[in-house]
Amino acid sequence: MIKADCLKFLINVRNQLDRDTLVKSFAECSRYLASNNLVVQTYAAHAIERLLLVRYAADQKLLAITKNDLIPLAQSIFDSSFRILTAERYYENEYVMRAVMRLSSSLHDAVLPYLNQLMDKLVMILKRSSRNPNKPNFNHYLFETITVLIRTSVALNPGVLSQFEQVLFPVFTPIFADDVAEFVPYVLQILGFLIESHPVGSIPLPDAYRILFQSILTPAFWDRSGNIPALSRLLQAYIEKAAETIVLEKLVNFFDVFFLLFLSTISLDDCSRNLPTSCFSIKSSRSRRFRYFE
Repeated sequence: MIKADCLKFLINVRNQLDRDTLVKSFAECSRYLASNNLVVQTYAAHAIERLLLVRYAADQKLLAITKNDLIPLAQSIFDSSFRILTAERYYENEYVMRAVMRLSSSLHDAVLPYLNQLMDKLVMILKRSSRNPNKPNFNHYLFETITVLIRTSVALNPGVLSQFEQVLFPVFTPIFADDVAEFVPYVLQILGFLIESHPVGSIPLPDAYRILFQSILTPAFWDRSGNIPALSRLLQAYIEKAAETIVLEKLVNFFDVFFLLFLSTISLDDCSRNLPTSCFSIKSSRSRRFRYFE
């Protein structure tokens, strides 16, 4: 318990420490994360995440602990974290998952060498958690971590986008099929971001997106108000990136869903209200566009 108390004290005074002390303390936290004691593990993970947010005293725009400080410790922290997150018991530790998310974000482009191993572990955890998603905070940071990796990787190398799609679609499909309500909004957001990341005018979207588009136009999919913001963004992404193909094929179905929402008691957000405008921005000929309203 002494170790846990020391870590708790570090968390409380972190903003009063100079940069050198923070860096040294961070290294000690990474060592404590390898402990077999659940309480020490949790406090160490919490300390790691909190220290990564401390601002440099001389310039509040900069973080005190830099990417270069993290690189020598990253592999050790990831190894210890996933040893906890893939254990047989007490694996859904939200503090450890949040530390993984924060470290992945703080590494920026230096996270790329760890990308494959991270995604393998995260997909495995996602499959297991989807069977009994009873830890909302843990689930949130799990999807946040996946989003951070996608955003960072695609920005630096758009070619990896297809790799993410190949890895994630097989695990996303059962979530839709089994209607895992806790996960569906997160999955919709990630799918929307994946579509948005495709360059305009590039090769057509993979067929998996065509199948998905038909599914999300099912009125029952819009029954949960929690799905609507993510569904709205996803539909706008389809309109922007697949207007001439996927969207025009199902334009009538799209308006069926939209008018159903207006007739229901569901409260629409601004994004949903802008969908018709987005739809009419489809760059197709007038005759082809209005053929669907004849």
